[in-house]
Amino acid sequence: MIRFCLCLILDNLPPRAQNIGISTEECKSMIGSLIAKTIEYLGTDTKRISHAMKVYSFSLALWDEEALSRELPDSDERKKTLLYASILHDIGVHEAVRKYDSNDGRFQELEGPSVAEEILEECGVNPRLSARVCYLVGHHHSYHLIDDLDFQILVEAEELVNLEEDSADFEAIIAAREITMKTAGAKRILDSYLIGPPVETQLPFCLAGKK
Repeated sequence: MIRFCLCLILDNLPPRAQNIGISTEECKSMIGSLIAKTIEYLGTDTKRISHAMKVYSFSLALWDEEALSRELPDSDERKKTLLYASILHDIGVHEAVRKYDSNDGRFQELEGPSVAEEILEECGVNPRLSARVCYLVGHHHSYHLIDDLDFQILVEAEELVNLEEDSADFEAIIAAREITMKTAGAKRILDSYLIGPPVETQLPFCLAGKK
């Protein structure tokens, strides 16, 4: 199943993968290497692997929508740092549990960067980009430090996944929409993914609009 999902994600990278400054095939290769290394590191922790894949997928969708609306140039490297960090954002969880007997976000932030750096180096990621990715991994629970679009979308993507995985109630979803979701794409996806259409639109056509 994991192999199938990996192939599906990579085969459906859009042509605008060139937004990150490399060709589509090179983009697939680097992302594929990072995903493979992450799966290898997490081992049988299918819950964390699945979580990383979902955050990566939302990050890709949110970036492409925002890039289109802002007319961001193809050379924008923030897409690279976003996608790499989305795969690796929780990579410190095993060390956090081993050292502190807790998977709390603050411990993941402490332990994640060193693990991420090693994986990025093994995959041949540029050291300058690696430094930014490690910063995102080490601060992705610290919303008050958001300083750029890659950080903002990473936070939004994980929040979308966490709300679903935690079966968040309506109040929590609305709070996240108001506080965390800053991009138009994140709000739109949250509305359709977790809130759904207005009740009226769910009525049979002949009854829609009637009171």
